[in-house]
Amino acid sequence: MIEGEGELIHDDGSRITLNAGTVLILENGWRGRWSIASTLVKSYTTIRA
Repeated sequence: MIEGEGELIHDDGSRITLNAGTVLILENGWRGRWSIASTLVKSYTTIRA
């Protein structure tokens, strides 16, 4: 994440806090939802393995 705040909520209920500097990997088939507290600016790459 470049800026902003929020949470990533996995289907199993676990949560990841998102803010500037957060790096994460979402595996193929990931399911859950985004809860956005303030606009997120992000940089991302999609890789197919």
